Amino acid sequence: MKPIRGVIPAIPTIFKDNMEIDFDGIENCIEFAIKLGAGAIAPMLLGGEFYKLTFNEKIEIINNVSKFRKRIKIFAGVSEPATFAAKKLAEKAMDSGVSGIILMPPYYYPYGKLENSIIAKHFIDISNSIDIPVIIQDFGYRSNMPLKLLKTIAANNIAGIKTEGKGSARRIHLLHDHFPDISILGGYLGFDIVNELNNGSDGSITGLAFLDILSGIYEKYRSMDKTYIDDFSKIQELLGFEAENLKFFVQIEKKILYRRKIIKYTNVRSPEPEMPGPIDSKLNMILNKLWI
Repeated sequence: MKPIRGVIPAIPTIFKDNMEIDFDGIENCIEFAIKLGAGAIAPMLLGGEFYKLTFNEKIEIINNVSKFRKRIKIFAGVSEPATFAAKKLAEKAMDSGVSGIILMPPYYYPYGKLENSIIAKHFIDISNSIDIPVIIQDFGYRSNMPLKLLKTIAANNIAGIKTEGKGSARRIHLLHDHFPDISILGGYLGFDIVNELNNGSDGSITGLAFLDILSGIYEKYRSMDKTYIDDFSKIQELLGFEAENLKFFVQIEKKILYRRKIIKYTNVRSPEPEMPGPIDSKLNMILNKLWI
């Protein structure tokens, strides 16, 4: 059996009005995920604004979320632009007792595109420094990573591949054929979860705000209960709205969680574009239709 399955929500990092981390808010999000039957949780991904956190804050979050390790699987994001820093974070995550880590390619290099051999070494050095499963994010320099590069990386302690962006269903079909023993996960907010499942995905890393519906879709699909189609239609407009306004998706997720009374704060750290009034108004209109 493949090691990783189900709907895995990215846990947002909640910030108080003074922009310090609200650890109670993060814990509320985790409790919400556990209650709704998440396959695992994933703190410190893009939806967790990991790129706006100090290294010490990331350590604090790992220590905080690891308290839940006996109740739910935890795959901690440890992405850093420097291999050394990512290794240190991965080792800390392993020592804390989490189930595994999630790692994206080096996301900042000021002199253009890194060679594939350097990207491969980044992944391999980190995965070989720990003995817990690694999920890699299939996202390279403005595109998915080349298949040859993925095969080089996948030979080293890789348990899952999460693919990104539009066209994820086709990509999942390809990855499923080439990596039969590795969990292939979708994403893109859950926008194309049905097509991803139809193409062989083992689950999806999504937002948290509508985990109950997305998790229900996954379970019904696996049990061949066709009512998953009706469930998906309920949130298709909202997921499409998020996908169309991707640069605001963290704000959108937090606004929904606030309306669902899961969190007390919707703050995002700078730099962050302010959501325009018309987009905010349309979000509220969609949520009102959903009775939220």
